[in-house]
Amino acid sequence: MAELIYDDIYTSLALYGMGAIAVGAMAAAASWIYRTVKKNAYRCLYAAVMASYLYILVNLTFLSRHIGQYGNINLTFFNVSSLFPMIDIVHYFENFIMLLPLGFLLPVGMKIFRYAATGLMIGFVVSFFIETAQLLTTLGTFAIDDIVMNGLGCAFGWMLWKTFNLLRK
Repeated sequence: MAELIYDDIYTSLALYGMGAIAVGAMAAAASWIYRTVKKNAYRCLYAAVMASYLYILVNLTFLSRHIGQYGNINLTFFNVSSLFPMIDIVHYFENFIMLLPLGFLLPVGMKIFRYAATGLMIGFVVSFFIETAQLLTTLGTFAIDDIVMNGLGCAFGWMLWKTFNLLRK
């Protein structure tokens, strides 16, 4: 199972890594130009990391698929296939880690996401938006378990941020 997850992550980074670096570099340059007066390198780094992450997220959820490839609705919670249970478990884990960085990065850069309610709800809102957009564009299947796993991953990322923030103090 770990090998399948590693292969999927490695493939995604190999496909979109250079583009993410380019987007991050452009965001850092734009942020640096904008923030030259304040001389805040932290903001430049944050903008670069967030832009790179969002680039990879958009590519994985939309741009790497063909229109009309899916377009179904799956409202069954965690329906693990008896034929390929390992693939389903890998799919759930990948959905969990997909929004984990978002849960960590948002409170780092924006104070409104440092509150538990906003920090934890953003994962479910973003995931619902992604699933709805995939359904409307037929680029993916609207799956309730994807929303749950994405939301839990974002919540876990927020909890990691909270833990690191408490340890830092």
